[in-house]
Amino acid sequence: MKPTTSDKRFKGFERPDLRVTKLAGGLTALGLTAMTVWTLGSGLSQPPEEIFTSRTNVELSLPYRGVCRELTVFSNGKELPTGYKDIKSGLARFSVDLEPGEHQLQVCFSTIVPGWSRTYDLVVDVDQSAPILSFQEGLPFLASPQTSTTSDSASFEGRVEVGARLLVGDQDLVVNDKGEFHQKVSLKPGWNNLLVRAEDKAGNRTLKKYSVFRDVRPPDVKWHTPPNHIFENAAARLEMDVSDDGSVAAVSATVDEQPVVWHRKPKDRWLGITPELSEGRHTVDVKIVDSAGRVTTSQRSLIVDSSEVLGEAVLGEGARGADVIALHQRLVDAGYLSQNLGNVFGQGTAVALRNFQADEGLEVTGRAEKASLIALGPRLYINLREFSLVLDRPGLPERRWKVASGSPEFPTPAGLYSVYEKVLEPTWLPPKSDWAKDAKPVEPGPDNPLGTRWIGFDWGGIGIHGTNAPWTIGSASSHGCLRMETSQVEELYSLIEVGTPVVVLSGTRDDPALDKYWPKS
Repeated sequence: MKPTTSDKRFKGFERPDLRVTKLAGGLTALGLTAMTVWTLGSGLSQPPEEIFTSRTNVELSLPYRGVCRELTVFSNGKELPTGYKDIKSGLARFSVDLEPGEHQLQVCFSTIVPGWSRTYDLVVDVDQSAPILSFQEGLPFLASPQTSTTSDSASFEGRVEVGARLLVGDQDLVVNDKGEFHQKVSLKPGWNNLLVRAEDKAGNRTLKKYSVFRDVRPPDVKWHTPPNHIFENAAARLEMDVSDDGSVAAVSATVDEQPVVWHRKPKDRWLGITPELSEGRHTVDVKIVDSAGRVTTSQRSLIVDSSEVLGEAVLGEGARGADVIALHQRLVDAGYLSQNLGNVFGQGTAVALRNFQADEGLEVTGRAEKASLIALGPRLYINLREFSLVLDRPGLPERRWKVASGSPEFPTPAGLYSVYEKVLEPTWLPPKSDWAKDAKPVEPGPDNPLGTRWIGFDWGGIGIHGTNAPWTIGSASSHGCLRMETSQVEELYSLIEVGTPVVVLSGTRDDPALDKYWPKS
């Protein structure tokens, strides 16, 4: 039996079944309202940002809220085909194919309510070009792929594509809104491999690689040649080790203003060969430059003692040996030393030589060079008009002899000569001349027209010799040579050396030597 409203048991109360029905209806209405609101509020979570990519197949990933039934992409009102599409759990993923360049797209978001959609603008920039990166000219590390520096930093200055990111290794460089940058990057000692990377918004990269060596110390030299080492050869051989924290760019040296030739050997060893040097002490000035431009200088003194025979080598301070003893004796004989100073060329020797050179009108060097040695030795003067030969020896009395000179048909030429050769017991060989065309060689002996000695000059095939016709002495009767009596030419032969200067005077022209050796009475 259904209760009635007048039923006392229910007086003042609603029926339970009716209350439940009303509640369900309210909830249903509320749910419908929420669903409507939720559906009407569906769409992308936020407006899509401009997309930069280097791929023509552009993948899009757009988060959304609410319910998404479909996403459609349009370009200039034309729907674009999508490569794949995945719309679920609040994320829409799909791809479209685009040509390189900037594209103004529209993304249409469709809800579950037919005809209800939202449209969003989307800019996609497909860029496949590497960003432009240029450096200021003159930057040190641009000189070559591998450079050295003494600086603790490398300066990077230039321009990059606007909007691109620029890094050196892991360090971001500051780029202004014009794409300009100017910044220093710290360098550690030793090699620094610098990878410069410019990256645009599309992910395109420009890479440049540089290696910079930071040099922190100058080259170090360790000599293996002891100081004042005595070399028996005129060309000295020097050895040293050169070390550096980087690399050695150049080793150079001079000695007596002449270059030393250097050869690089394994394990940092360097070998230097000097030019041929005079006897005595020399100083080698060495300059070492590393790849960063640091310079180290060093010196090494050496002594050359290459000969014991006076005249074979130039002598200077520090020279020693029998040749120095002979030099001292000549200076004693010439009156420039009071006593023989022994076997070492010292300051006293140099002073005596300078005084001698000044008196003789020679270049004043204080060294026993060829001109000085010749001047310290004998000199020959010949007066053709007087048929007279004078031997002048510094510090000693003159020696004079009579000679025979060339005939009018074969005159002895006047001029300056030197002794080219000395021959003991010569063989006479017929000269290439008409007067001797039928003659035959004559062996040493009493019939030899050269006598027992030949002193040849350095020009013309003429010289001084003995004779088998002593009665011709004092006359113009030879074929151009100068004849002397046998005993006299033998004596002269023993008093002169190869290199002795010879002055042949006609006797008819003014010459200071004529007044000195043959003064007018």
